[in-house]
Amino acid sequence: MSKAIYIVLIILLPVCLSGVVWHLQENLPLFPDDEKDALSCVADPSVFADTLCFVSAWSPGFREFGICEGLFYAGSRSFALTFVTQHHRLMGNHVLSAAFPVIKGENIRAGLELHYGISAIPGFETRHGGSCSGAVRLFPHPQWQVMLRSRYMLAFPQEPAAGIFESGILAGITYAPLPFVRLSGCLSKCAALPWRGVLQLSCLPGKALSVSAGYDIWDRDLALRIRVRVRRWQVEENLRFHPVLGISHMIFIAYAY
Repeated sequence: MSKAIYIVLIILLPVCLSGVVWHLQENLPLFPDDEKDALSCVADPSVFADTLCFVSAWSPGFREFGICEGLFYAGSRSFALTFVTQHHRLMGNHVLSAAFPVIKGENIRAGLELHYGISAIPGFETRHGGSCSGAVRLFPHPQWQVMLRSRYMLAFPQEPAAGIFESGILAGITYAPLPFVRLSGCLSKCAALPWRGVLQLSCLPGKALSVSAGYDIWDRDLALRIRVRVRRWQVEENLRFHPVLGISHMIFIAYAY
């Protein structure tokens, strides 16, 4: 590596380690298609499938930036473990998380998630630390759901962990006017990024197929999610069309007992 690149790395190191944004996590479905929807369990620590399930995922992100991410999830009714990893040309990030429910009511569910992360640029300082996330999901009516989530809001120890976790908040609501149609919306904010608002329309024509289309109001990008179920297996392709960054995609494979 040339001296010029080393100089750039030294200048940008505090910026690069000011917080990590995960493409996979930002594009997971927020509201479950059913109680055994393992993919929604990955996105929200207040949701736990009523059976043992596993999820693996991979995304090349936006190819021009050389970023790729991977995910593995294993969860049950009362506990879940998630490992996410992110690599690009200059940096690697890895986070191991453990989630557990704290409230399991008929109209309310809440959960906490503990994280331990490592962030490193080869040849420079490796940072590691812990953090905590939480989420609450309300069911005021069979057709309505409300979700509140804070991610990485608490960090320990404060200084090292601040270089790994990008804290953020999210509020979402969904309405199902028909059993096979769902309208959703969410508003989110990461510490170092602008506000993000997403509108989504989901259609579930049958147990074997679900299709969702989303639109980001601020970024003006589109997202398309197609999920196929075959017995205990789920396969999902998630495409995102960004007006500046281009096309990215994510592949999820889930298995539930």
